[in-house]
Amino acid sequence: KTAKDVALGITSWPRITIEKSLVIMRRAWRIEPEIFPKLPVEDAIAFWIKTCRDCKMPDHLFFSMIPQTYQPGPKQSHEKPQYLDLSAPITVELLARNSAKYPSDALWIEEMLPSPDMLETEYATEWVVEFR
Repeated sequence: KTAKDVALGITSWPRITIEKSLVIMRRAWRIEPEIFPKLPVEDAIAFWIKTCRDCKMPDHLFFSMIPQTYQPGPKQSHEKPQYLDLSAPITVELLARNSAKYPSDALWIEEMLPSPDMLETEYATEWVVEFR
């Protein structure tokens, strides 16, 4: 069993690698809509930061909302994955607004790889993009 319950309504999956260099699957979390806060967006920001920290998520992530009608196969979501930086409240606000906009959808969060601390920026600028 690769998934584990982090808390009620939150399931996590570990990063899966081959030879420690080829990532097959990034660390991921699925958060069920039942635990979404029923708060104004400004108050929900603190909830999301605490929840992500409690689940030991890294600072740099991607998130998307998964419709209740999700079927196995290609990922289905309302929008492209969004960047989430837990140290930047404006990106956490985007998460809070999306969870309020789609209150019956699950939230899918994946770690960003490579993370900014893995990128060498001395000689060039590198961009990390999520493709679906």
